[in-house]
Amino acid sequence: VYNASYVQVGFVPVGSESLITSDGLEFQCYSGETGFLDTLPYATPVWYFNGETLMGKFYSQRVLRTAKTYFDIIAVSAIGVLDGQDHLGGLYTGQTFREVAGEIIAGQFPFTCAEDVAGIQIFGWLPIGTRRSSLHLLLFACGVMLSKDGNGDIYFRFPDTETYKHIPKGRIFLEGSIDYMTPVTQ
Repeated sequence: VYNASYVQVGFVPVGSESLITSDGLEFQCYSGETGFLDTLPYATPVWYFNGETLMGKFYSQRVLRTAKTYFDIIAVSAIGVLDGQDHLGGLYTGQTFREVAGEIIAGQFPFTCAEDVAGIQIFGWLPIGTRRSSLHLLLFACGVMLSKDGNGDIYFRFPDTETYKHIPKGRIFLEGSIDYMTPVTQ
Protein backbone atom coordinates (compact mmCIF):
# COMPACT_ATOMS: atom_id res chain seq x y z
CA VAL A 1 0.00 0.00 0.00
CA TYR A 2 1.33 3.42 -0.92
CA ASN A 3 0.65 6.05 1.73
CA ALA A 4 1.29 9.47 0.19
CA SER A 5 3.42 11.84 2.25
CA TYR A 6 0.76 14.51 2.02
CA VAL A 7 -2.95 13.87 2.03
CA GLN A 8 -5.02 16.51 0.26
CA VAL A 9 -8.04 17.57 2.31
CA GLY A 10 -10.76 19.91 1.10
CA PHE A 11 -12.83 22.14 3.38
CA VAL A 12 -16.49 22.22 2.44
CA PRO A 13 -19.10 24.36 4.22
CA VAL A 14 -22.45 22.69 4.93
CA GLY A 15 -24.70 22.93 1.87
CA SER A 16 -21.84 23.73 -0.55
CA GLU A 17 -19.72 21.71 -2.93
CA SER A 18 -16.45 23.48 -2.06
CA LEU A 19 -14.90 26.53 -0.43
CA ILE A 20 -13.62 28.95 -3.08
CA THR A 21 -10.90 31.47 -2.23
CA SER A 22 -10.98 35.14 -3.35
CA ASP A 23 -8.79 34.29 -6.35
CA GLY A 24 -11.24 31.57 -7.52
CA LEU A 25 -9.34 28.50 -6.33
CA GLU A 26 -10.66 25.68 -4.17
CA PHE A 27 -9.40 25.94 -0.58
CA GLN A 28 -7.45 22.82 0.45
CA CYS A 29 -4.76 21.79 2.89
CA TYR A 30 -2.27 18.95 3.22
CA SER A 31 -2.17 17.04 6.47
CA GLY A 32 1.48 16.03 6.20
CA GLU A 33 0.83 12.79 8.10
CA THR A 34 2.87 9.73 7.22
CA GLY A 35 2.89 6.32 8.75
CA PHE A 36 -0.69 6.15 9.99
CA LEU A 37 -0.85 2.57 8.73
CA ASP A 38 1.76 1.59 11.36
CA THR A 39 -0.95 1.91 14.00
CA LEU A 40 -3.71 0.03 12.17
CA PRO A 41 -5.47 -1.99 14.91
CA TYR A 42 -5.53 -5.78 14.74
CA ALA A 43 -8.58 -7.20 12.88
CA THR A 44 -9.45 -3.92 11.13
CA PRO A 45 -11.54 -4.73 8.03
CA VAL A 46 -9.62 -4.51 4.74
CA TRP A 47 -11.55 -4.80 1.46
CA TYR A 48 -9.82 -6.04 -1.68
CA PHE A 49 -11.34 -4.83 -4.95
CA ASN A 50 -10.47 -5.63 -8.54
CA GLY A 51 -11.88 -2.56 -10.24
CA GLU A 52 -15.47 -2.36 -9.01
CA THR A 53 -15.66 -6.05 -8.02
CA LEU A 54 -15.25 -6.96 -4.35
CA MET A 55 -12.80 -9.87 -4.28
CA GLY A 56 -12.84 -10.31 -0.53
CA LYS A 57 -13.11 -8.78 2.89
CA PHE A 58 -10.17 -9.52 5.14
CA TYR A 59 -8.95 -8.46 8.56
CA SER A 60 -5.57 -6.89 9.29
CA GLN A 61 -3.12 -9.08 11.14
CA ARG A 62 -0.06 -6.85 11.02
CA VAL A 63 1.44 -4.01 8.99
CA LEU A 64 5.06 -3.93 7.86
CA ARG A 65 6.64 -0.68 6.76
CA THR A 66 8.81 -1.42 3.71
CA ALA A 67 9.80 2.15 2.83
CA LYS A 68 8.95 5.69 3.92
CA THR A 69 5.57 5.65 2.22
CA TYR A 70 5.07 1.95 1.41
CA PHE A 71 3.45 -0.65 3.65
CA ASP A 72 2.63 -4.34 3.42
CA ILE A 73 -0.67 -5.21 5.07
CA ILE A 74 -0.87 -8.85 6.12
CA ALA A 75 -4.54 -9.75 6.39
CA VAL A 76 -6.52 -12.94 7.02
CA SER A 77 -10.08 -14.04 6.42
CA ALA A 78 -12.69 -13.72 9.15
CA ILE A 79 -12.17 -17.38 10.00
CA GLY A 80 -8.41 -16.78 10.19
CA VAL A 81 -9.05 -14.24 12.95
CA LEU A 82 -10.67 -17.03 15.00
CA ASP A 83 -7.83 -19.49 14.48
CA GLY A 84 -5.50 -18.40 17.27
CA GLN A 85 -8.16 -17.68 19.90
CA ASP A 86 -9.28 -20.13 22.55
CA HIS A 87 -12.90 -21.16 22.94
CA LEU A 88 -13.93 -22.89 26.15
CA GLY A 89 -16.60 -24.96 24.42
CA GLY A 90 -19.73 -25.74 26.34
CA LEU A 91 -22.82 -27.81 26.79
CA TYR A 92 -25.73 -26.63 24.65
CA THR A 93 -29.33 -27.39 25.56
CA GLY A 94 -31.47 -25.99 22.77
CA GLN A 95 -29.83 -22.65 21.96
CA THR A 96 -30.27 -21.57 18.35
CA PHE A 97 -27.57 -21.80 15.69
CA ARG A 98 -27.44 -17.99 15.54
CA GLU A 99 -26.85 -17.76 19.33
CA VAL A 100 -24.11 -20.42 19.37
CA ALA A 101 -22.37 -19.02 16.28
CA GLY A 102 -22.52 -15.54 17.83
CA GLU A 103 -20.99 -16.85 21.07
CA ILE A 104 -18.16 -18.53 19.14
CA ILE A 105 -17.50 -15.47 16.94
CA ALA A 106 -17.76 -13.18 19.98
CA GLY A 107 -18.66 -10.05 17.99
CA GLN A 108 -15.34 -9.94 16.14
CA PHE A 109 -16.97 -9.59 12.73
CA PRO A 110 -20.51 -9.37 11.35
CA PHE A 111 -22.36 -12.43 10.11
CA THR A 112 -25.85 -13.36 8.98
CA CYS A 113 -27.76 -16.65 8.80
CA ALA A 114 -30.34 -17.89 6.35
CA GLU A 115 -33.69 -18.09 8.13
CA ASP A 116 -33.81 -21.90 7.93
CA VAL A 117 -30.36 -22.08 9.56
CA ALA A 118 -30.76 -19.39 12.24
CA GLY A 119 -33.39 -21.27 14.23
CA ILE A 120 -31.74 -24.71 14.34
CA GLN A 121 -31.63 -25.83 17.96
CA ILE A 122 -28.24 -27.02 19.19
CA PHE A 123 -27.98 -29.88 21.68
CA GLY A 124 -24.67 -31.34 22.75
CA TRP A 125 -21.16 -30.55 23.74
CA LEU A 126 -18.35 -28.56 22.14
CA PRO A 127 -14.86 -29.36 23.48
CA ILE A 128 -12.25 -26.78 24.43
CA GLY A 129 -10.36 -25.67 21.32
CA THR A 130 -9.89 -22.68 19.07
CA ARG A 131 -12.86 -20.58 18.02
CA ARG A 132 -12.22 -21.75 14.47
CA SER A 133 -12.38 -25.43 15.41
CA SER A 134 -15.55 -24.85 17.45
CA LEU A 135 -17.20 -23.14 14.48
CA HIS A 136 -16.07 -25.98 12.23
CA LEU A 137 -17.65 -28.56 14.55
CA LEU A 138 -20.88 -26.55 14.70
CA LEU A 139 -21.09 -26.28 10.91
CA PHE A 140 -20.34 -29.97 10.43
CA ALA A 141 -22.88 -31.09 13.03
CA CYS A 142 -25.66 -29.00 11.45
CA GLY A 143 -24.77 -29.58 7.79
CA VAL A 144 -24.38 -25.84 7.29
CA MET A 145 -21.89 -24.14 5.00
CA LEU A 146 -20.15 -20.82 5.26
CA SER A 147 -20.27 -18.42 2.33
CA LYS A 148 -19.98 -14.67 1.81
CA ASP A 149 -22.67 -12.08 1.17
CA GLY A 150 -22.36 -9.13 -1.22
CA ASN A 151 -20.45 -7.07 1.40
CA GLY A 152 -17.88 -9.82 1.98
CA ASP A 153 -19.37 -10.73 5.38
CA ILE A 154 -19.92 -14.30 6.58
CA TYR A 155 -23.25 -15.87 5.61
CA PHE A 156 -24.33 -19.26 7.02
CA ARG A 157 -26.64 -21.34 4.82
CA PHE A 158 -27.46 -24.86 3.78
CA PRO A 159 -25.76 -26.17 0.62
CA ASP A 160 -27.80 -25.87 -2.55
CA THR A 161 -29.29 -29.30 -3.21
CA GLU A 162 -31.22 -28.29 -6.32
CA THR A 163 -28.31 -27.45 -8.61
CA TYR A 164 -26.23 -30.33 -9.92
CA LYS A 165 -22.75 -29.92 -11.34
CA HIS A 166 -21.04 -32.20 -13.80
CA ILE A 167 -17.37 -32.74 -13.03
CA PRO A 168 -15.48 -34.40 -15.89
CA LYS A 169 -13.51 -37.56 -15.02
CA GLY A 170 -10.32 -35.75 -16.07
CA ARG A 171 -10.73 -33.40 -13.10
CA ILE A 172 -11.15 -36.13 -10.48
CA PHE A 173 -7.95 -37.53 -8.98
CA LEU A 174 -7.03 -40.08 -6.35
CA GLU A 175 -3.86 -39.75 -4.28
CA GLY A 176 -2.75 -36.57 -5.99
CA SER A 177 0.71 -35.11 -5.56
CA ILE A 178 2.50 -31.90 -6.35
CA ASP A 179 6.01 -31.62 -7.79
CA TYR A 180 7.98 -28.61 -6.62
CA MET A 181 10.37 -27.30 -9.20
CA THR A 182 13.89 -26.28 -8.19
CA PRO A 183 13.77 -22.54 -7.52
CA VAL A 184 15.73 -20.30 -9.85
CA THR A 185 18.83 -18.92 -8.19
CA GLN A 186 20.25 -16.69 -10.92
